[in-house]
Amino acid sequence: MKNRNVLMLLLLTALSTGSVVTKQAKKVSEAINTIQNSAVIQIASIDTIRLLKESKEGKELETVIKDEVQEFESYLKQAQGDLIAQQTSIKKQARVLSKEALRAKQKKLQRDQRDLQREVEDKREILSSKIQRQHVQLREKQLKIANKIREEKGWLLMVEKNAPSVLGIASNIDKTDEILAAVNEDYHIELAAAQKQKNKTEKKSTDSRKA
Repeated sequence: MKNRNVLMLLLLTALSTGSVVTKQAKKVSEAINTIQNSAVIQIASIDTIRLLKESKEGKELETVIKDEVQEFESYLKQAQGDLIAQQTSIKKQARVLSKEALRAKQKKLQRDQRDLQREVEDKREILSSKIQRQHVQLREKQLKIANKIREEKGWLLMVEKNAPSVLGIASNIDKTDEILAAVNEDYHIELAAAQKQKNKTEKKSTDSRKA
């Protein structure tokens, strides 16, 4: 009987100890999860290509760039057409022109072709540099907003989703949509301020004329 009571006491002790261990294990697990979740929240990624393409200002910039490219292509087409017309005219006049006159026209055509080639290369380089500069300026502007949000949210690290060194990004740390909304809101405020200043200037000019 005494042995039986001892066994029961040991069993109760074991069960009690097991319950404590289970509770402790649960607390440890919860602490680990908290740490993991905290680490996830403190790391964010953004897709800057999406920001450039999908933001309101980015779309407007692409429209402007498209118009400038089309303008360049129209200029190039017109210039090439002028040279072709000049070349055709020389061929038609070849039989009636003297050798000296024909040679002079051919030399002029060659000079015009070289001049056009240089001018086209210069214009292409200027346009390409302008487009690159506009993209860089907009990207820097958007990253400034992204970094401001990173500081407000307490994110310790923000990575570029498209960076070659990044092999993959978990969807729960991709904050592109959040940054995109902030970028669009900032642009909306900027446009409103510009319109307000424009109205103020126009009113001042109108009042000045009336006076």
